[in-house]
Amino acid sequence: MTEPLLLIGWLLVSHLTADFVLQTNASVADRNGSGPRARRAFGRHALIVAACMAPFWLAYGTPGLIALLVVAVPHPFIDAAKTRLTELQRAAADPTDWSPWPAGLFLLDQVAHLALVYGAWVLLRDAALNPWFVDRVAQATAGIAPADIHLAALIVVVGWSLAVVNGRAARFFVPLLLPPEAVPGTAPAAATAPPAAATAPPAAAGYSVKFGPLSGRIEPDRPNTVETSDNVGAVVGVLERLLIVILILDHAEAAIGLVIAAKTLARFKQLDERAFAEKYLVGTLASVTVAVASALAARAVLGI
Repeated sequence: MTEPLLLIGWLLVSHLTADFVLQTNASVADRNGSGPRARRAFGRHALIVAACMAPFWLAYGTPGLIALLVVAVPHPFIDAAKTRLTELQRAAADPTDWSPWPAGLFLLDQVAHLALVYGAWVLLRDAALNPWFVDRVAQATAGIAPADIHLAALIVVVGWSLAVVNGRAARFFVPLLLPPEAVPGTAPAAATAPPAAATAPPAAAGYSVKFGPLSGRIEPDRPNTVETSDNVGAVVGVLERLLIVILILDHAEAAIGLVIAAKTLARFKQLDERAFAEKYLVGTLASVTVAVASALAARAVLGI
């Protein structure tokens, strides 16, 4: 039997890896389409989830296989429901108005997947490991104290989870909370187009398709300088979150203010623009919230 905390940690790693590391933008784009191509994309993602759960099948045998099916089989149906709800929300909403629904649907999707992970944990927490698996682990870790093995495994689980949540998942979640912004150089009609325009073919002149974890969206093409700025901003956000995580794990919370201050100083002149200031405030608060929440959870798990 595996220590319950470590078991749910490994299950969480499996979920995060399948959803945010191994799932490509191209796969998300296909899922947001329709017909056989979308169904194949959902099927491929379900296979990725199953592959990430396969080690539990090897370790636990039949209970592990049941846990794999519990997590992998409903996964594409949850994703399909989320995609459909997103399409309905996008069709009903004014694209120039801010809405909490995209971020809300993202969180709801993750809650549903984590419920499946919890179900797998319930199935496996009292299950016995395969004797041959225990023997292989014992051979590979001969001479190392069990307590040290447990601590090392826990550090790996927590470290990987923090890296994926703050480096990958947050890059999808935070932009969903940002208010819409006018794109320089575009005609007013593009900003006030009816919702039906969101379904225009990607090849339409002057438009490019951008995909996130919830849905594909068509946006006016932006100059390369704007795209570069967006990419730099995303990298700054990742570094900001990782620094905050390190500071919290080191019990140096007071230094978080310096990180935020340095970021604000670089954007000081732009804060005179209300639209940018609102975007900056929402993005920073959302980014810091993800970092603080994940770091506090990690600190509690590690007991530091």
